[in-house]
Amino acid sequence: MEKLSKEIMLQVLLTCESENATTWELSKMIIDVEGANRFTKSELLKAVYTLEYLGYVKRIKYGSSVRYTKTNEGVRFLDELKTQIKDNHNEDANIKQ
Repeated sequence: MEKLSKEIMLQVLLTCESENATTWELSKMIIDVEGANRFTKSELLKAVYTLEYLGYVKRIKYGSSVRYTKTNEGVRFLDELKTQIKDNHNEDANIKQ
């Protein structure tokens, strides 16, 4: 199975910041994250389902609507991702100087 990028996982977890994000909000046709590649709807849905499987987001059903929210583990993982990506950007900036 292909490994998910940190940027796409970050995008999904950040979208879940607005509690109870809908599938539509999580999988707009193309989403651009600053400094990252563009992600397709398929890539985003794969990330959503993978993060759900790993316990970082959970699915909540409201009638016919499905929403996603971060779990406590997802909050911790989001903090780790933010730190890792920030560190990578700092390293890249130092290399360019």
